[in-house]
Amino acid sequence: MVVLSERLEGKIFRSLAGSSLRIAHQHAEIEFNLVTKGGGAYIVEGKRHELRPGTIIWLLPGQFHELVRDPALEFWAVQASPVSIDEHSAAGLEERPLRTLTSTNALALERLLALVSQDTDEPAMFNAGIEYAFQRALHGGTQDERRNGPVHPAVSRALLLLESHEGPDTLEELSAACGLAPAHLSRLLKQHSGCGFVALRNRARLQRFALIHGRNGDIGTAATEAGFGSLAQFYRIFRAATGQTPSEWAAEHGGAGELLAKPVAQAADAEMERGDVRWYELAGIALSPAREALHDGFIGRLFEDVQGPPGPISVPTCPDRFAANQLAFGAEYAERDPRLGAQFRQLTRTHDVLASYRWLADLYEADPADLATAVSFYLQVAHMAVHSSSDVDQAQGRALMPRVRAALKDCGPLLMSDGAERQMVAEAFIHQGVIVYHAVLAVRGSGNPWLLRWLGEVTDRAAAAIFKQSLRSFTISKTGTLSPIRADLDHSRETWLC
Repeated sequence: MVVLSERLEGKIFRSLAGSSLRIAHQHAEIEFNLVTKGGGAYIVEGKRHELRPGTIIWLLPGQFHELVRDPALEFWAVQASPVSIDEHSAAGLEERPLRTLTSTNALALERLLALVSQDTDEPAMFNAGIEYAFQRALHGGTQDERRNGPVHPAVSRALLLLESHEGPDTLEELSAACGLAPAHLSRLLKQHSGCGFVALRNRARLQRFALIHGRNGDIGTAATEAGFGSLAQFYRIFRAATGQTPSEWAAEHGGAGELLAKPVAQAADAEMERGDVRWYELAGIALSPAREALHDGFIGRLFEDVQGPPGPISVPTCPDRFAANQLAFGAEYAERDPRLGAQFRQLTRTHDVLASYRWLADLYEADPADLATAVSFYLQVAHMAVHSSSDVDQAQGRALMPRVRAALKDCGPLLMSDGAERQMVAEAFIHQGVIVYHAVLAVRGSGNPWLLRWLGEVTDRAAAAIFKQSLRSFTISKTGTLSPIRADLDHSRETWLC
């Protein structure tokens, strides 16, 4: 049994294909990784463990582990601390850290992680979700692969797309989005979920119907908005699934479906208050200290192969000033929109922004007290959101940092400012970066491509105000160099995003 304390500090992130983030370390947290696509290997305490879709590997506190990636490797990583493990479970995990989950359990765990990763604004809910995820991972059961084989990543993507608000109407549309032939995807869905495409699509539509009906109480409108082609089709499918007509169901649950409608309506309203949406909206606002700090030619200087000062551009770290700056940022959000101010205050009450930043700076082997680190951090995560690219890696950060430091050298007023002003600028970039980073994690967890595009748009709007240039106009390579994107290509991307 895994027991997590009330002071649980958990992390969930999804690593995408193409990432070159180097993982070769040990830590005090317990961690498990669920592989969803591609392959690779973990070397744990000198022993190699091969990874493939559907496998889960446990990394115990204090164990040195190094990840060997295939280019297509994608996985979920979940950490928690502090934690206590009973001796029997600990011995089993140490003896056999790599397991293959059943298809059903692998899909259930992936969908659970997708949901929990979006609840970071509610620590109690988030922590409960992580604890449940650990229990599911530990007791989920292993696979008899002779029958089903490991879960195919296209199945996970298909289920997420079907459950999205605008799920595909046909098997052909769904298979195109998943990159498989319709017949192949149909076989995989039946093999791993036990249901065919039509049954899964109908189930998703019924879920959407319940959600919409809970808000408006009108059966016909809710059925149409849920995606049913006709009322006759809706009534037939509804009765087959529930054993009742929609009117009988509504009457039984309080006239207009009151018993079901109330919690469903609350869930619908709460959907716009979830942490992922809060992160998204805040990601589109450029705080004035960051917006006013950089000169118009800042990005242009990054294209030059110029080295900045060898040492860091130090930033004071006064806790009282940090708290005052955070209040000022909240007031600025509230001035734009009182709702955004309330969201920012809620998130900063439940999140230690500075601790998140320091953890990320340590992950990317950077000095958190260097102004160049704060600016580089925001630039990299904003670029990742705008271009939907894979994880920022340490090599990219190290290569980009001297260019950022050289460009900051031209910001005379900033460098000449007193410590208090420089700290406010650095902390504005820190808040911008942490907000975008959490938004990226949430949108990756959702698996919703439309949210991914929207996040890229709002992030670019804020980043363009700060850097005086759209991030869509260039890319940052793994070696930290910038390359311009042709205007006609950028225009086609904007059309695709709309």
